[in-house]
Amino acid sequence: MQRRVCILFFGGPDDQKALEIGFRMVENPAISLTLIRFKDSSSNFLKEESDDAAVEEFRRNCIKSMEYIEKDMNNVREEVIKIGQSGAFDLLVVGKGASAAKMVETQAENPELGLIGDILASSENGIIGSVLVIRQNNPQNSNKTTRSKIAGDEESTVTNVSVC
Repeated sequence: MQRRVCILFFGGPDDQKALEIGFRMVENPAISLTLIRFKDSSSNFLKEESDDAAVEEFRRNCIKSMEYIEKDMNNVREEVIKIGQSGAFDLLVVGKGASAAKMVETQAENPELGLIGDILASSENGIIGSVLVIRQNNPQNSNKTTRSKIAGDEESTVTNVSVC
């Protein structure tokens, strides 16, 4: 059975890590991957250059097993909700990072998910499918214990883990 995965790419280290994970996913022939890149014409050139390089490398390595779509940063919140509600994807992958913060004019209910992850995880938005929020590991925090709350569950203790 084919699994449909979508990476929502806004830029920054967490989204670049999401691309790395997406690359591993497309090695499985049962995965169909779509990369949707949101571009901002007024963004920082150096950050954009790093993002461009990561996206181009990903596209070059996954050319036969993925679809690439570029979208403007206009109405990001509505566009993300529309993608999530479409039912076109079994899994939506997004980086936690703050790269999307300037595009979304709402406050996150669950800041540990980042703004876009929070929009996708909110039960009031009617998102169909699962959501995976990626945060690049910071070696300084690798042994710290954090608190996390899973939709409706009691608070639980989680130790940060690196996956290589």
